[in-house]
Order: sequence, then C-alpha cells, then structure tokens
Amino acid sequence: MFKNILPFAFLIIICSSCSHDPVKVVFDKKDLKTGKIKIDNKDQYNFNSKAISLKLMPGKHSFILNNEPSKDFTVGDNGGMLNLDNQEYVAYEVEYTDASSQSTFSMNSMKMKAAILIDSFVIIPKAAFGKQSDSSLKNLLPQLQQAKNGNYFFGKDYDTNGDVQGLKKFGKDKLFIDGFWDYAVGEDIPKTLTVTTQKNSFSIGRASTTRVAVMHAHIFLFAAMMAPEEYTVKSIATILAGEEDKANEEIKKKSQMKF
Repeated sequence: MFKNILPFAFLIIICSSCSHDPVKVVFDKKDLKTGKIKIDNKDQYNFNSKAISLKLMPGKHSFILNNEPSKDFTVGDNGGMLNLDNQEYVAYEVEYTDASSQSTFSMNSMKMKAAILIDSFVIIPKAAFGKQSDSSLKNLLPQLQQAKNGNYFFGKDYDTNGDVQGLKKFGKDKLFIDGFWDYAVGEDIPKTLTVTTQKNSFSIGRASTTRVAVMHAHIFLFAAMMAPEEYTVKSIATILAGEEDKANEEIKKKSQMKF
C-alpha cells in the first residue's frame, strides 16, 4: 500500500515546490512613447509612457511589440525587466539615515564604492576617502575599459556578481534582466524609510540602510553631473591630461614657497 502511495506523495511535493505567485515585470523601451505589446499571444497592452509594469508567472513567455516578430523570454522568481531596445541602466544605492542621531557620519559612507564607465565618463561615488584624483582614476581606466559592462570594484568580478556597491551598470544587449533592485525604472523613490532595528545593538556612527534604484544610464550620467556633492564625474580626456592634479601641484608649490 505504501509503495503505491509514495510516488503520488513525491509528485505532490514536486508540484507544490513549483507553485509560484505572479511577479512584477517591467517592459521598458526608452524611445517608445506610444505603442502596443501582446503577451503570450493573448493579452494586449498599450504603451502610454516609456515603461509599463505587469504581473506574470515565473517561467517562459513571449511578446509581440507592435508588428515585430514574436520573441521569447523567461521570467525568474524575482521578476525583472524586458529591455526592449538594448538600453544600458545604472543601479545606484539610495541611503537612508537616522536624522535623529547626533552622529555626523554613517558606516555606509566609509565603504569602498564601485566605479563605472558611461560612454567616455568615469563616475564614482564620493565617500569618506575624499575626492578621487586624476592619477587614481587613471589607474582604474584599463579595468573599466576592459570590463564587459564598464564596472570596477577593487579586484572583484563585479560585472557578474549580484552586489551593488554604490553603483553598477548593466543591461546592454540583454533582453530580459532578472530583478535585483528595490525601485525599478520610473518608480517613485520614497524620501523616508521606516527600518526596525534591534534595541541595545552596538553601532558606530549614524544608523543607516540602503535600497537600490534603477535609472537609464545616460539620464544617470546627467544626474550625477548635477550632484557634485555625491559623485565625481570626469571624462577620460580630462583624466589622462591630469589638469586637476597639475593645478593642485601648483597650489602646493605656492603654499610651500610662502614658508
């Protein structure tokens, strides 16, 4: 009797482990303001903005964009994003700190941050280690230029692992991108966040936590240029010329001559 029941019990266990709830999938096409997309040759949706968000079951699906040929994609357990026109994206950390703390810094600001390359510009978050000099950025250029996606994080295979250390560029020539972010393209990022912490926990500095948001790479480049208090942004030509290092050296010489 038990021999007959066991195969059915095993089948039930397998089926229950395969059950999933629908997950969020973002359909993003940067230059498409209007259009239509058909999912699995049955459900059709209109594009009224640059991105739409749907709930799909994990597994294999297909889509038809306007009158283009059908394409297949596979949705993972964490959802993700359909990159419909081979865009590059930047995942960046959003830090939330405890405003009531009397400390002036958070431990997150002490962490080493990744550098990324967008077109001919190097971007690196500013941290407690200070502003990056031309010479230090020049040393990063070979690794950034050789990297698959233009990422460098101090010797690690940062292009392939799932970590986000400040910044990460990804997505080029990849149709479906498995989700790893908290806030997708076009989503509102909350200004404040409630985080539960353990009482009597020992910590140095201001309590903080981070979330990961995603933005189109070229939009992020412009945003980073407009936020010099948060990011160092320099062109490759400027770094190789070393003009800032030369200017700083002149200032140093003049100050030494006064003594």
